[in-house]
Amino acid sequence: MGLLTLSCAVTRELLGAVFGRGTCKTPQNNPVGVSYQQLTQLQARCLLSACAFWTTLTAVALPSLLIFGLLVIPTWIAAEIVFFAWWLLLYRRLNAQPVPHRPAQHEDPRKVFDRFVNEQAALSRYIDITDMVSRWHWNVPASQLTRGNVADLLCYGFFYRSQQQLAAEGQPDLPDQLVSEIEAAWGVRFPEGPYKPLPMMTHLWEPVRCFYRPLIFYAGVELLMLLKHVMLRAAGFKAYTMNGMRYYTYGLPVPGNTSCSATTTTSHSSTAPTSKSANCNGSSSAPEPTSAAAATAAASTASSAATAPILFLHGVGLGLLPYLNFLLRLSSLRRPVVAVEVRHLSMRVCTAVPEEDEVVATIVEALARHDVRQVHVTGHSYGTFMASRLVQLHKPMVASLTLLDPVCFVMFSGKLIYNFVYRNPSVGASLLTWFISRDLSHATSVSRRFYWSLLNLWPDQLPQHTLVALSAQDELVPVQEVLTMLESRPATRVLLHPSHRHADFIKDLPWQARMVQEVAELVHEAAMGAAADAAAKAASTSGVGGGGVEAKDAEEGRLAASHHHHHPVHHQDNSMRVQGPEDDEEVEEAQKEGKVGVDVAASATVTATITTAAAACAATGKQQCGGGDAASTDAPKPACKPACKQQQHCPAASKGRPHAHPHQHHSRSDSASSYEVVAAGVGSRAGSMGGSGVGGGPVTGGSGLFGGGIPSGKKVV
Repeated sequence: MGLLTLSCAVTRELLGAVFGRGTCKTPQNNPVGVSYQQLTQLQARCLLSACAFWTTLTAVALPSLLIFGLLVIPTWIAAEIVFFAWWLLLYRRLNAQPVPHRPAQHEDPRKVFDRFVNEQAALSRYIDITDMVSRWHWNVPASQLTRGNVADLLCYGFFYRSQQQLAAEGQPDLPDQLVSEIEAAWGVRFPEGPYKPLPMMTHLWEPVRCFYRPLIFYAGVELLMLLKHVMLRAAGFKAYTMNGMRYYTYGLPVPGNTSCSATTTTSHSSTAPTSKSANCNGSSSAPEPTSAAAATAAASTASSAATAPILFLHGVGLGLLPYLNFLLRLSSLRRPVVAVEVRHLSMRVCTAVPEEDEVVATIVEALARHDVRQVHVTGHSYGTFMASRLVQLHKPMVASLTLLDPVCFVMFSGKLIYNFVYRNPSVGASLLTWFISRDLSHATSVSRRFYWSLLNLWPDQLPQHTLVALSAQDELVPVQEVLTMLESRPATRVLLHPSHRHADFIKDLPWQARMVQEVAELVHEAAMGAAADAAAKAASTSGVGGGGVEAKDAEEGRLAASHHHHHPVHHQDNSMRVQGPEDDEEVEEAQKEGKVGVDVAASATVTATITTAAAACAATGKQQCGGGDAASTDAPKPACKPACKQQQHCPAASKGRPHAHPHQHHSRSDSASSYEVVAAGVGSRAGSMGGSGVGGGPVTGGSGLFGGGIPSGKKVV
């Protein structure tokens, strides 16, 4: 699939170049986005190396089979028999229950339970406690569940123990206390009734669900891994190993060759940008005055953010192979890239399956090896678990966060566990997902030492610069619940594709290009914000008499940078549009011509009327920004103060985006999470539920997604 996708991508780029679409040129007025000249070179290198690989393999393998075929067949049969016996021993070892099978002692399970109770008001907006308890009990009606049954679930779900184990540890009253706290917080009552144990989804305590794959299957996987390695090396990636984990870098200096000067070299004529850290570890210097030290630290922070590489964390399947084209697009953003490949998530033979914290520790060690202090994290599917732990354990390292098909949200709903661990194709499961989930290493990774309370990412843990991309038909992610949850994070960008299932972006090239462009804008915004913050700190410490004017100017610059991508540009007819998926190719073409962020309206576009208050806000904001048309304004005016408080939008300020266009429909706001639905005929939930649209007014629309459409309070662009 990865090779086919890459071939299609190269064909598209080359055809675009032949017919004059300009796809192989990097527009000079496009400072944020993919360098298409560089992308085409990388794709061509990968494709040519793949052709050379298969040609060489065929030339060597076919004669060998003809000559030694009679010897190979019996030898292979014997090897399969030995491998099967070894696999049974491996399964027995990986299937064994760890003792104890719970998080480390320093992780307090009570802390997560208290959060679940104390944040009931927020959680109840997207979680029904009785439905959740019923789902974990295989959909037994909540009215048939007694307090004892609920106690079983709470002890397992939060403490990773049974009631009997808690009693043996001297806490016999804790289960009943947990149920009472849930009842008081959520306003429900579970019947006392006689206790009768009922089956639950206790995947951590059950046998690992997998089936045997023959040796020839794993030999084929290793052959594909070798092909992936050849293609990445041909594209200019360097391969390293840290504690048994393979990772690839693009544009990072070789370990040990870093310089103490903060430099970044990016050339459109070369394929790999080089980046060097702002400071060298272990360097010493004379003590500086307080203001000078603060200024130096601020400059170091800004430089670190400016040169921070993109860290890519893949999902389940075949490691990095399915993501080759996506990875090449990330590598064409004129920024270093680090791509981690986790062996046990690649359907390869593994004798050990590490816990996520162990993987994260290895990643941090690998980044330190290259003197990397900050990264822009991009994770997909299972990779969002690693991203979640990276944010929780090393948040200062995360300059920005992009989560694609994030399974790390609302894990307590039970949807992920049911669909990945238990569900099979006979009841509607994806055949590909089922096949991957029954691999021994994949199955072990979610059934042993898989602690949701550590992996789950809560909304208040999200970094300031975050992008979440969802697929509306995702069978693993509770999409509607996640959308509602993210309403509490106004600065979070959200992309939603209404027809995609889990991981469909891998084969959807236009949508893939759209997401990479969003990542580019997010990374650029984070770098600018860090630079503005550093300038503000430097000005406040170095200015005479408290920094007066300099500090004020720096603060205004920081505010302007923080709103860099949060100002919408409205049409004069005061309407917003929901873009259709058939326009993605036109959007990509417009981006390649330098019109980054331009949204081309579809013929089936749903048009929603902006409220009178929003229109008045735009008008008054225009007047208070000094008048004049936004298109004629050359620079943002961060000091302007629009009259409407709900929409801090300034038409003049929106021109401050380096790629702003007078006809674009991008919407970014700090007052509500920005939210893009790229589909035709997708309505808004606000219209049917009486919710509020942009600026607090109603948004008209159809029935929407999931029978209810888009949660109110979200922005539809």
